Amino acid sequence: MKRLSILLACAVLGGIGYGPTAQAATIYGNHIKANWALPAPKSPYTGFKFAQNGSWTYSFYAGNGVEASGKLDSTDGILIDFTQHGLAITFTNAGAFAGHAFNGLVFEQLDGDIFAEVIGVTGFGSERVVNTGNKLTVNFSGLRPSAGQRYAIQFASGVPEPATWGMLLAGAGMAGAAMRRRRAVTARLLRA
Repeated sequence: MKRLSILLACAVLGGIGYGPTAQAATIYGNHIKANWALPAPKSPYTGFKFAQNGSWTYSFYAGNGVEASGKLDSTDGILIDFTQHGLAITFTNAGAFAGHAFNGLVFEQLDGDIFAEVIGVTGFGSERVVNTGNKLTVNFSGLRPSAGQRYAIQFASGVPEPATWGMLLAGAGMAGAAMRRRRAVTARLLRA
């Protein structure tokens, strides 16, 4: 019985401790490159300038506070802020975006990290956000943000994959089957 209890404990702990997590638990510390693109995600638009370097592209490490700010043509006030599990883009001035196939921001993870699954979008429709793993595009085409308008994207936090939970349940099931079999063998020996 003692051996069976140890087997069951190992199965439970083994199922919990091993297996991959869904994706990165936080964005903080990730090296990210950003640029504005128009009329397609692969077409950088040089009319956008980041305040940090005066260029149309800028790379930074995500952390506390606003990572980047910039202006589009003559419109000042686009703030980019990555949180632990999300992204906030705020327009400090009102504006209007031309209706192209794509007119927005492109973010790329530079150190092999990936963006976690997008689980929530605030301020516009989720169809405007495309996550391909190491690239995230946010399309503002045709939108008219007001001064102070904030768009937010929420990413999933690190959680165990379904396969990890499956291993846990399989281990517990095998331990239960072993207990049942041992009980049956003991009962046969006692009858004999």
